[in-house]
Amino acid sequence: MPRNYRSLVAEQIRAFYRYRHVLRDAKITPPYQRYGGLLRGGTMPAVCVALYRANAFGIVVRDNLVFAYRDGEMLSILLGTESCSDLSDFTELKRS
Repeated sequence: MPRNYRSLVAEQIRAFYRYRHVLRDAKITPPYQRYGGLLRGGTMPAVCVALYRANAFGIVVRDNLVFAYRDGEMLSILLGTESCSDLSDFTELKRS
């Protein structure tokens, strides 16, 4: 995982996250090794991001996203299947 992984993940979320306009809070885990399956070559460096947003009823809900660094780029690999523990404030995303 590169040193600027938090900024790279923030760029991906700003560009592709569907609900970025109703984002209330964001938290991120430290990098960890995640099993990616045999087709992805075993384990890979990843981070989990918890995004808190307002839904259509105004209730704050949480979306969990997983990003992996592979072949020089940050890729979104999962939505909602990780528990995202050991979270800290994701200030790089909140500043945008």
